[in-house]
Amino acid sequence: MLRAKRFRLTAVSSVDFSGSRVRDGAEYLFVGPAADIRAGQSRAYRVGRYDVAVFNVAGELYAIENFCPHQGAPLTDGWVDGPLVTCSWHAWCFDVRTGTMTLGDFAMIPRFGVLVEGADLFVTTEPLEEE
Repeated sequence: MLRAKRFRLTAVSSVDFSGSRVRDGAEYLFVGPAADIRAGQSRAYRVGRYDVAVFNVAGELYAIENFCPHQGAPLTDGWVDGPLVTCSWHAWCFDVRTGTMTLGDFAMIPRFGVLVEGADLFVTTEPLEEE
């Protein structure tokens, strides 16, 4: 009998959809160990149809789409300073807690929900609704 091998999501692998959770009507997918992202660092994951960047800001994890709205640069390649990430291509700067641009309100990055259960990190499959 052949058995399919399941893979956990990393920066280059697919999501194992069996590791999902539902909280407050939102579906969260397991992406990896939370400890893989140290304070001041970020990591990219493929979650369904989205590339999601997870940032560790002083021990708190935040997730935004890994895509600068200016010209599409991956934000995980940018510079992280506290809650701010600066795009490595043209220095657009965003607050990873809110997805808002720091220099004006003409650009915003979709945010994703983050859930940590024990050592496991989960991210919502769809962006959060902005109020």
